[in-house]
Amino acid sequence: MSIQQSAANAIPSILMTNANNENQSIRVESVILDADNHTWVAENYGKTRFVLPKKASVLSNDGVLIWKSVWSQHNNATNASYTYPRDGGCVTALKKCSLYLDGKLLSETDEVGSRLWYKNKFMPYDAQNEILDVHTGGNHLYGVEATGTIKLAEDVKINTAGSREINANRINNLETSIPLKQLFPMLQDTLLPTALKGDLVIEIEWEGRPLLTVCEGGDAMNADRRLGFEVIQPRLALDYIQYASDVESALKEQINSTQGMMIPFREAHLVRNVIQANQPGANVQQSVDIELGFQNRSVMKIYVQKLQSGSVSTLTKNCRSDGQLQEEVQLVINNKTMYDRSVSKFSEFYTYLNATGESPYNSLPSTLERVGTSPNAGYNMFNDTVGLPSNTATPAPNFQVAGVVENYQGKSRVLGFNLAQQRGGADTPSNSILIGESPIVLRISRNNTSACADEPDQDPAPAVNLNIWVEAVRMMVVSNGRVEILAV
Repeated sequence: MSIQQSAANAIPSILMTNANNENQSIRVESVILDADNHTWVAENYGKTRFVLPKKASVLSNDGVLIWKSVWSQHNNATNASYTYPRDGGCVTALKKCSLYLDGKLLSETDEVGSRLWYKNKFMPYDAQNEILDVHTGGNHLYGVEATGTIKLAEDVKINTAGSREINANRINNLETSIPLKQLFPMLQDTLLPTALKGDLVIEIEWEGRPLLTVCEGGDAMNADRRLGFEVIQPRLALDYIQYASDVESALKEQINSTQGMMIPFREAHLVRNVIQANQPGANVQQSVDIELGFQNRSVMKIYVQKLQSGSVSTLTKNCRSDGQLQEEVQLVINNKTMYDRSVSKFSEFYTYLNATGESPYNSLPSTLERVGTSPNAGYNMFNDTVGLPSNTATPAPNFQVAGVVENYQGKSRVLGFNLAQQRGGADTPSNSILIGESPIVLRISRNNTSACADEPDQDPAPAVNLNIWVEAVRMMVVSNGRVEILAV
């Protein structure tokens, strides 16, 4: 069954996120929900479980996950400070998010932090600086020096209002939040009725290792000081919508009928793969074909994140995608190449990535198009120091971190492909392409010389871990008050 064949009018308009309900008589009920269970295994793992109450007619999709972060080893006397990575903020604390109804898995997103990092870059710069950073504890501020180089803004000092520091205070600490529709892509497409049978449950798995955060200053750089990170006070801010009694009755009647309804929604499926380290050689192009599968499925978009082995980013951690030397990419869809030739130019990467979002992909100059870190060959677009938090009242200067180039330059080259039937059309599950009997193939190649051409050859090129998110369509079939989830 394709979603083009499914009856779109079987979906009540009040459950569609893009519907205009201005003529409806509605009331909104807001709820702050504490976790039913929250466990934390020091330095390893955390898990939180929420059982959502059944209120009103539907659960709105504007809910928010909120939490605080604590570093019990914080010590002002050592000039030690923890922050979340500048470019991603608190998203690095999230590992996996799962949504259940009546014990059945409705939606699940893995490697949540990496996915939200690149998704947030489709926000305008002003929104990243003035809205996103407030919610996530990130820092996207920058300036341009007279020389033309980019200077990252200094972080707010420790013990100063607006600091992103994670300290040992379990009451007055950094509080961050993420919208639920970012955690669960299905909420971009539908609201959830509360009349469905069974409990609606949200489970959050947390990254327990503080190596995912930035550790700055003094003896905090020592491994034994990277202890004591903890997520505390997780809670949900939810809105429920109450419709007029006749509308609610009609909705319940359809939910509990044998005919029921069919609701298509998107799901972000993670496919992991590796580009192996290439064999030594002189300036050889390495090419691999990666079968993604998804035969007989409707697919909307594909994103590719590349994490080069041995590449350590102090400031960004895994909120990055490492550009490769002489990188080329192609997709094979239904046994046909998506493009008449391999995508290899920076302008093409950027154009096709932009086509996947409702607004342009906004990343700092040189983070997408440049590859390499050598300041001697004109590759260095960044001021190579940045001031990070310090507990000193008047630092001169703040604790400085070198290697900004290595952390940022060529580190935001996410690959993106819009498979919609109508590329400029609506961002909905119905605007997708049906994959036939042959799997989707990602064809990617790079030069076997590590880093960039102006630096000494490092053969073989390091391995690259790939996180490939395929946004495919699923169908929620509702009948007799219960749900079944189908791949379509």
